[in-house]
Amino acid sequence: VKTHHIIAGAFRVKANAEKKIRILKSKGYQSAYLGLSSYGLHQVTYGSYEDPQKALTDLKRIRQKESPDAWLLSVK
Repeated sequence: VKTHHIIAGAFRVKANAEKKIRILKSKGYQSAYLGLSSYGLHQVTYGSYEDPQKALTDLKRIRQKESPDAWLLSVK
């Protein structure tokens, strides 16, 4: 089960989330719509992982290469 998600952004408007997914997929990421956050924002991932170490390694690379604002969401 993939419980570790690298978050690319959270959007009030779902269309903006869908646009971000298309952009990230065009760059080769396994981007997906994660659903609504507790604040009612549409969350978009760079990717989701089973292995927390792999997630952290990719997060570090994404922060350097893509966005310093990316963060890791781990769900129980």
